[in-house]
Amino acid sequence: MARLLCSMILAAMCESMTGCALYVDRTFRDVSTEPAYAVDYHVGDVYRLRTDGQLVACASDNGAERFELWSPQVISQNAGHPASGSVVAVAPAGSILRIGGLEHSRTVMLPIPLPGDSQVLSAYGTLSTPAGSWHHVRIANALDAKWSFVPGTSVMAFPPDEAFMERVPPTTAPARNPADRSG
Repeated sequence: MARLLCSMILAAMCESMTGCALYVDRTFRDVSTEPAYAVDYHVGDVYRLRTDGQLVACASDNGAERFELWSPQVISQNAGHPASGSVVAVAPAGSILRIGGLEHSRTVMLPIPLPGDSQVLSAYGTLSTPAGSWHHVRIANALDAKWSFVPGTSVMAFPPDEAFMERVPPTTAPARNPADRSG
């Protein structure tokens, strides 16, 4: 308790000197099996990229790497923040993302000027490109997307970015790399 109090005092001092919020904590909770959270994305849905995106490695709080799929809009929003993550691969148009689950993050920041948090629902799945496949890839949400609360919660849900990807039948395969002459 004393450690939390010291952290809050430090955060208040920091904010009064700089006018910014201090990040405190982020947690993730898998809600794949909870029907209430299946509002925009559903486990088993398949999406094909309409335009190129980027697979980005982002450091998580525990130091483990998390993969995110960034649309052109998210790439543009993060252009001024190179510490946001490092590009692992380009996900070309025609790549496939199979939704494997849903999770919501909870981020706590102090002060804002009042202590608070945000909770955001995200879909994750397997990204298949002509260059390879990656598992547990989280779809990054555009900051200015139209969102709504998951009914009965304070968790924000973002719909799929229809300019970036389209829902397709589950049997859809990723586009082949034209340079691949095998099979």
